[in-house]
Amino acid sequence: MRLKHPDGSLLHLAYCSNVHPADDLDGVSAQLERYAARVRELYKMDGELADYYHKLAGGKWNHMMDQAHYGYTGFQEPRPVQIMPAVREVAVPAAGKMGVAVEGNVAAQFEGELALPELDAFNRQQRWFEVFNGGKEELRIAVEASEPWIVVTPQRLRVTVEIWLDHIPPADNDDPALAWDYDYLREQIEELASLRRYNLQESLAHALYDRFAGMRGVNALRVVTSKPDVYPDARGVGVELSSFAGFKPEA
Repeated sequence: MRLKHPDGSLLHLAYCSNVHPADDLDGVSAQLERYAARVRELYKMDGELADYYHKLAGGKWNHMMDQAHYGYTGFQEPRPVQIMPAVREVAVPAAGKMGVAVEGNVAAQFEGELALPELDAFNRQQRWFEVFNGGKEELRIAVEASEPWIVVTPQRLRVTVEIWLDHIPPADNDDPALAWDYDYLREQIEELASLRRYNLQESLAHALYDRFAGMRGVNALRVVTSKPDVYPDARGVGVELSSFAGFKPEA
């Protein structure tokens, strides 16, 4: 199996995975920067507070707060100076870059060859992999099979939406036009799913939950997503978002 990059280069694949990269690189980067800045701010404030304490009453308690209270890795305090807690920030490159996450390897690869377990035309093994854009610019990736018996299909995702409505008086007659519009719910799911690429099913589940929670008359809500093809010995791997605890909302 081959993945074709827009520049014409090919990455040969033989394995697949359900490992997910970040859903929104810009969002993750901004979040890391925000928390890192807050750590630095609080660490600076801690030093200023200790310095203020040391100067109280003409320096009566000078050096009282000198003992390190950050950076411990064991019983002994860090020396020679206090160490700020480590922070990590991610610089997302502007250019789009294809990355591949492979089962059995927690680190995604952006180049090189990936080895697959055995694939043959007789046993029809299923293999899974994740392809993503590691940059900000839009990146289009084509997937093609190197053999006619290899069938490449998008990963399936099942979506279940359960809605409990406020008390509604029964209709005057049995006219279907008076029923809850199931087609509208289906259209909303299809619309949200097609708006953009979702690397995480959690992201789509949250988008669906927010959309339906704001509908008039909704009293309680449960959104369930599930990938049925991840493991051969499991019915699916999924996410459930609910507005209530337990199996159903309290009456």
